[in-house]
Amino acid sequence: MALAPGMVDTGAFTDSTPEEFAKLGSMLQRLAAYAPKFQGSHSRRVD
Repeated sequence: MALAPGMVDTGAFTDSTPEEFAKLGSMLQRLAAYAPKFQGSHSRRVD
């Protein structure tokens, strides 16, 4: 199993509570420590 740093916006956090957002922030901090050069998703437009 491999870990690829990144995120996909699935809309799962649209109804999140402040506590859930705090947990998300904690996860993003760990992701930034793991991959400090990560600046966001790399999306390609497919026509």
